[in-house]
Amino acid sequence: MNNKNYDVDTLLQKALKSSEEPDADLIKKVKYELPQKKSIIRKSFFRNSFSNVAAIIIATLVLTTTALTAAGYLGGFDRLKTIIGGERASLVQPIEISNVVGETITEDGIRVELVAIGVFDNVVDIYLTLEDMVGNRLDDNFDALFFLDLVTAELRGIVATTKYEVIDRTDGVITLYSRQIFSQSLIGEELAFSLRRINYNIKQYFNYEIYLDLTTAMSDVSTTQLIIDHDPLSIGIWGTDGEKVRDLISTTGITILEPNIHDIDLGFEGIETLISAIGIIDGRLHIQLYEPSPSYSRSSSSIHLLNPQGELVEMALSVPFSIDEYDSFYISETYTYYRENIFIVDLDRLSEYSLFGHFHNSDLITLDWTATFEVDNNEMQLIIDGLDIKHGVSTTREIRVNPFALLVAAEIAIDEPTLGAPPPIRINTVDGVVTTTLSAAARGYSDGLIRTESGIVSTTGVVHVDWIYNLNEDFLDLDSVISIEIAGETIQLR
Repeated sequence: MNNKNYDVDTLLQKALKSSEEPDADLIKKVKYELPQKKSIIRKSFFRNSFSNVAAIIIATLVLTTTALTAAGYLGGFDRLKTIIGGERASLVQPIEISNVVGETITEDGIRVELVAIGVFDNVVDIYLTLEDMVGNRLDDNFDALFFLDLVTAELRGIVATTKYEVIDRTDGVITLYSRQIFSQSLIGEELAFSLRRINYNIKQYFNYEIYLDLTTAMSDVSTTQLIIDHDPLSIGIWGTDGEKVRDLISTTGITILEPNIHDIDLGFEGIETLISAIGIIDGRLHIQLYEPSPSYSRSSSSIHLLNPQGELVEMALSVPFSIDEYDSFYISETYTYYRENIFIVDLDRLSEYSLFGHFHNSDLITLDWTATFEVDNNEMQLIIDGLDIKHGVSTTREIRVNPFALLVAAEIAIDEPTLGAPPPIRINTVDGVVTTTLSAAARGYSDGLIRTESGIVSTTGVVHVDWIYNLNEDFLDLDSVISIEIAGETIQLR
């Protein structure tokens, strides 16, 4: 990384000392016309002859926030700079929004601060601190559920990650870092950072065999009908085979086991999940799990089945549901206490099947804290649009590159049976080749959707797919890019 290019303070001082008057139109943007590709490349870093202008742009186009608090909190952005270093800190903007003002202790006892954020087109770097003000609940293993949402724009098949790493533990303050990649640019958007919960005292068991003789399912069991009165996919009902799903979901509902007939303890310390009931309905094996979830804990579980040959048995249907205070069955759109898993098995060899499970339980701190702020253009992106590059069934229309990721925006005819495969990408720079690794795909949204008698159709006749790639280096100097190779074609930039 080069301090001359990325240290904001240094660049600003150089710009102020310059006697040259920057051109106002040039500050807004610079375009390089490529007639042979019918595209426009908007570059964020200028050539050496424009270094003073670049200094002003980088120093003045910064992220803004609607509210700044926690002025008296020990640490904040100054603490972060000592952890990540001044060079890396110059790439992010201080936010310092907290759920605590002064020394106030919240009901949950957790102090949260969104310390800083760096936005690079569709990539967001987040720095967050957590402090337990009443105990040591975060000293051992814990897990924080947090994410970013776009506030002012519709989500277009958004892709984002919520993984993070602890980068510092000092004086009881835990500093977390997370990189989130979206399938659209965040420049000029309003973002909402949400921290929903913290799990601690985590106990989990993965791929553990449950020693249960499945022939017990052959005995007579009580059954009931659970009525599906809205879209089953919207409430968590799913299956691996569409035809089997349609067969099991009838117009009258789904036949399931009566809950809590067996209540089999799985025998794992700290895991409260039970096999509530097990039985055979219409020749299919039903295994019903019950997950008690009081407000202070969180549990989750899943099971899978191996046939006599040791092969995974695909689940025909998984049905979540709850029971209200009147013992009536209903399907919740939030948390459900029961999940009934339905398998198609060989009943003559049922004793030869093996049952395995994944189980997780933890104490829970619910926060539901949200901070909203706006982002502006930091000019760290390279955009190549107006493209017409064919790759299988798709046509690439735009490529966006920032220092950490690359996004390919393509169109696919709406009647194509497949969305195709991601095109190979390679970036050539003055220092050599930068390779890419496919990270995710956001697909299936469409412009101009209208509702007709035959269903929802697109007036443009295409659907969109965004392929997102990670760059296999720490930081790409955009001004070093010579060309980009995609699907056998080369886009020459210099």
